[in-house]
Amino acid sequence: MVKCLNLLRSQQTALEERIATQEKKKDTLTKEMEKLQRMLDQLETSIAEDTKKLNDCSKRLAETEHGYTKVVDTLQLLLLSAKEKVSTTSITHDDTSKHSS
Repeated sequence: MVKCLNLLRSQQTALEERIATQEKKKDTLTKEMEKLQRMLDQLETSIAEDTKKLNDCSKRLAETEHGYTKVVDTLQLLLLSAKEKVSTTSITHDDTSKHSS
């Protein structure tokens, strides 16, 4: 009977130590999870902020490209108009020179 009690006490002590070790490991893992959760939250916030910045940048880029295209188109029209004017003036000047001769 005493031997049986000693065996049960021994098992109880072993289980208490095992539970204490498991609780310690659980606490460590819980702290690590909390730390990782904070890091994940910060990363998600950073991603959201950077995504907003990227969208703003993309919008500005598209607007700038559109404006640039308009400027180039306008310059081409002006150049074409200037060439036509020079060509018309040149023809008129040539006609005037021929009549003067």
